[in-house]
Amino acid sequence: MSRPSRKNELLDTARDLVMRKGFSATSVDEICTLSQMTKGAFFHHFSDKEGFGLALLDHFEQEGRLRMQAHLPLRKRSARSQLHAYLDLLGDMYGEDARFREGCLFAILAYESSDPSSPLRRACAAALERWMEGARAQFAQIIALLDTPPPVRAEDLAEHLLVVIEGALVMGRVRDPAVAIARALAQFRSYAEAALGLGGR
Repeated sequence: MSRPSRKNELLDTARDLVMRKGFSATSVDEICTLSQMTKGAFFHHFSDKEGFGLALLDHFEQEGRLRMQAHLPLRKRSARSQLHAYLDLLGDMYGEDARFREGCLFAILAYESSDPSSPLRRACAAALERWMEGARAQFAQIIALLDTPPPVRAEDLAEHLLVVIEGALVMGRVRDPAVAIARALAQFRSYAEAALGLGGR
């Protein structure tokens, strides 16, 4: 296995720090100290702190995409088993993987960026939209397995799921993150089964 690049090592270190302290409160000096990198090396990789923030968002999104792609596509015989497999996968990702269970970097940076036209805010919005596109695709597959189209759309389920996960990550800040995610996804599972008309199927 190839050794991670110094840039990726720095981004991994910075991700954990930003998750704990927030983006604004995390200084370049702290990042360099923790990653054992000089400021010159930092600015070799990033033009400024905003450029660093954009790279950090991209790194976080790629990690999530690779984590999901390692297990997708799910191919089950029934809508219920497909739904359960997808939610189980999300439960493992957000409940067990330390890179994701501590919070959502997109949300953290979006909260801190008050200017809706700033590059960081726009990057957060675009990343969340791509997350929902992936969820919409999963729910579209689930709906395609049903005999009768349900009254709920894939888009509605995807948006609801994002809200549920983000809320659970917030709760995980003050409670056990794995428990918060498990409870939230169990509640969403019940809602989705009812909305899709799965019942005991």
